[in-house]
Amino acid sequence: MAVGKSSGSYKDFINGFPHLLGDGEAFGMVIAESMPRSVPILASNLSAFVEVFGDAGHTFKTGDPAGLVHQIVQLLDGRAAPQYLELAAQQRARASFALRRMIEGQAQIYKRFAPNKVA
Repeated sequence: MAVGKSSGSYKDFINGFPHLLGDGEAFGMVIAESMPRSVPILASNLSAFVEVFGDAGHTFKTGDPAGLVHQIVQLLDGRAAPQYLELAAQQRARASFALRRMIEGQAQIYKRFAPNKVA
């Protein structure tokens, strides 16, 4: 669940971008797409999701609605440090998913596995 800019109000939560993620989404594309927008991230504790957002979000046990509600309340009450999460998500997105970094990483893979074929 990605939540819109947070000032601690329920209106912000409703106007945000809630998206429940489950086992069907292997990478967490919605999380990756939400991170540059500086929104707090709440996601189920699937390892793929945690790998995407690192320490820039909070998790709840997959299939545990009470855990999700607890995390939402923490976020809305300001106890989950929403401003920190917003900034951390944006910084992690820039560092991990920047176009230049992805291109350079792809080039390194080609050089490693086909060193004589890549200039």
